[in-house]
Amino acid sequence: GGKWSMVIANTTGEKMSEGRRLEVAEDSDDDDDPMFSSAASCITLRLMGSSFRPSFTHQCFDGERIRGYEPTPQVIQEVERKSGLTRKKAGIERELPHKSFRHHNTATHHLGVTVSLAPSCRTCSVSVEANVKEERKKDAVSEPVLRLRKRTIDQVDCTRNRTGRASPTSSYASDSSSSHGRLSDDSFDLSSSSSSSDGNEKAASPPRPGNTRRRRMHTEEILERAGRALPPVVSVQQCKNSLADSPLKTMNMRKARTRVEDDYLSKPFGTVLHEYKRVVRGSDENEPNEEATFVLCLADGKDELVAEYHGNVQKLALFFIETADNVDLTSNEGGGYWKALYVFRKHATEADDDVDARVKTRRRVVEEAAFDQRITRSSPLSNIAPEVILESHCRGKRKLSFSKNSKEDFQYSLVGYMTLFYFHAPFKKPKPGMVLRICQAVILPPYQRAGHGKSMFQAVYDIASGTYESKLRSLNQHKKSNGMQDEIVEINVEDPAPAFVCLRDRIDFELLKKSMRTKTPLLPSCYSGTDVMHQSFFTPLSETDTVEIGARGRITPRQVQIAFELLQLDALEQEMDQRGKGDTQDKASCASSLQKTRKTLEKRYRLMVKKRLLKIHREELGGYSDNKEKQAKLNELYEETFERYITLLGRNKKQ
Repeated sequence: GGKWSMVIANTTGEKMSEGRRLEVAEDSDDDDDPMFSSAASCITLRLMGSSFRPSFTHQCFDGERIRGYEPTPQVIQEVERKSGLTRKKAGIERELPHKSFRHHNTATHHLGVTVSLAPSCRTCSVSVEANVKEERKKDAVSEPVLRLRKRTIDQVDCTRNRTGRASPTSSYASDSSSSHGRLSDDSFDLSSSSSSSDGNEKAASPPRPGNTRRRRMHTEEILERAGRALPPVVSVQQCKNSLADSPLKTMNMRKARTRVEDDYLSKPFGTVLHEYKRVVRGSDENEPNEEATFVLCLADGKDELVAEYHGNVQKLALFFIETADNVDLTSNEGGGYWKALYVFRKHATEADDDVDARVKTRRRVVEEAAFDQRITRSSPLSNIAPEVILESHCRGKRKLSFSKNSKEDFQYSLVGYMTLFYFHAPFKKPKPGMVLRICQAVILPPYQRAGHGKSMFQAVYDIASGTYESKLRSLNQHKKSNGMQDEIVEINVEDPAPAFVCLRDRIDFELLKKSMRTKTPLLPSCYSGTDVMHQSFFTPLSETDTVEIGARGRITPRQVQIAFELLQLDALEQEMDQRGKGDTQDKASCASSLQKTRKTLEKRYRLMVKKRLLKIHREELGGYSDNKEKQAKLNELYEETFERYITLLGRNKKQ
């Protein structure tokens, strides 16, 4: 509180305004959940009936806020409810959902940006609604007078043109500016806009006297910044009741919205590895869950169609990955190459048998399918003749099915993707070969927590082990022509997020556990052939065995250690479960015996894990001169590791 109330002086010795002090002061709330930021609360994304908000906005909006705007009161209440906060009486200091909410006292408008994503996620449409805050409306009559009184000599000088005369208007804020004309194009890439190319939040030209441009971001700049994380936008709509900067000239919104909603893929990109079924949650409480079919596909980054499609959809990663950046799948930097692993949802369509109706709509459908030159040049739609385009109906909604023949009656929507980078490691031990690196993984929010990420990760292991070799033979031809080794010797992950680390640990644990039921287990018998109660059961893995197991399982040595520790803890818990089920008449004596046995086994396990933690944190622990402090830090590291392991195994922590 005191930090934010401090007075900061500018270069002239005058006190800065409250809003400026908030911009200059450093924010210390690093533990804020970014999904509750002011900017994220102003943006809503819609996909096939589901609505969700961005998880991260820091790469699009500085300070995770949109200058001069705040979400609608309904959204603010929803965010506060979800973040576990309650409103208090006005004037009393209270906690906020996110540090960016501190700037709402300087906001003049409520803002709502709605993005409608196409099922293919290669296009979208945007709707913008900005309305003056209620308290601002009450002061609307007296505000112009106050503005004139507060004008300073510097503000007057800013509005003078090069000839020395005061300019009556600002070219940047002019409602009739021709710059709005480019927004009426059928398709445009907002990320290429130059309205904020320097990366800061200053206006492109000085503001008009009395306006709020210094405090409120221009509508075009909002679109440009949001467009950094969006696929190509085919239309922008400014609501009629909106009081934003100026009316945006747009195309027919009904026509554009129909085109976006009908933009499915006629076929999945890449080679189909396999299909599986999952239950899809309804978009709301009234819509029941349904079982849907999903396909896993591996696509070559050298394919121009794949590279163009991925270039459009990968922008969404900026909203869902904290450190996301765009990838050029056609690049061969470092001597490697890129592939993309996609998950598509398979939708059945019912072809229209009325040939006359199909002929009548053929020309209109083809014209609408050509709304974006880049898409028609690079997508599966570009190679489809008018005679094979069918108009179909699915569940009462008009959808377009693009297929090469009338027998194919499926269309596809995007669920998620992984980007995979292959590179040769000539000095890899114990033998050289190809390393497969997972760089980015995105599952769209409507499909999260349904096991799709696990299916994709498992598919990567199957690709490395050669399970799909026959299906991918044509996809691997370019590797042989380049003289690269086909065998993949290791799978690693680039800068994984905490949630992805947990998924990876779980997958590696299941890989090791599953191998123990085969004729060729990854773990040597000296580590798995003894009883849990035996002293040698909790013997740490040797460095040699760790490297050998990692080479056979194609996982890193560190992941081998983690999977082994999870396997041993799982065996410990299973042993205690079996002992607890034993029949006994003396329950008190049994409970005491179980507690004693648990303490003995957990002590052995704790010593095993601490030996590994001591090695990997040697430098950090070496900085403690006092042995008690060093031991306390080591205990803290173990407790964090143990709690994470217990969570991964789906068990409650034992007291």
